[in-house]
Amino acid sequence: MQAIFWRLLAAHLFVDFPLRNHGQLYNINEGKKFFLHIVFVILLNLAVFGEAAFYRPVLFLMIFLVVFAHAVLDIVLLRKPKDNARSEGMSFFLFQFIMIAFLIVLAWIFSRGRRYGYTLPFLQFSLAIIAIWVAPTIVHIVKKMKANAPEIGLFEEPFGKLAVLERALLFVAISFGKTTFLIAGVVIAVIIRGLLILNEENVPKPIVEWAVAIAAGLLSRYLIFGKIF
Repeated sequence: MQAIFWRLLAAHLFVDFPLRNHGQLYNINEGKKFFLHIVFVILLNLAVFGEAAFYRPVLFLMIFLVVFAHAVLDIVLLRKPKDNARSEGMSFFLFQFIMIAFLIVLAWIFSRGRRYGYTLPFLQFSLAIIAIWVAPTIVHIVKKMKANAPEIGLFEEPFGKLAVLERALLFVAISFGKTTFLIAGVVIAVIIRGLLILNEENVPKPIVEWAVAIAAGLLSRYLIFGKIF
């Protein structure tokens, strides 16, 4: 079951966060953007299962169900106009909850009596996406919901490329590095943020985002080596 679930989750997270422009998180009313998003859902699910689906064609049915559910939930929960940021945020979280629950059910149904190879790479990939892209998106949404803003609006992360680099360094260094690489990754991330704070005004302190990146990295390290230290 885990082999299928982590493949499905990796594809889902990759399509919904890195591949979906943050500014289009809710604004998918334009038909072309919605169509492109669904095409990515299809392609990513085909990619993570690779040849397995050709050896067991019933997996194509599973992929179809994933795509169908994603499209329907997207239309029902995300495309309808919302009154304020709270209703937008609730729709987003409900969408993610239902989709992930549905992926668990599909993984249980289609994995019975079958094995699908290694699980760890897809689990690590999912953790990396959570650390680098999902966490800051959720922080942004929660802040807008708490402020009861008129809308969540575009998610334009301050110093976006550098912020992504910081979290990627933290995750990779903690996950895979030897002690020297671990120290280098953390130090470089701290230097990047320190220079930003010294040279720019109103630089956000990414406490939650870094905490998630570090926790995901530690979990990944434990799964690889069987220990953290």
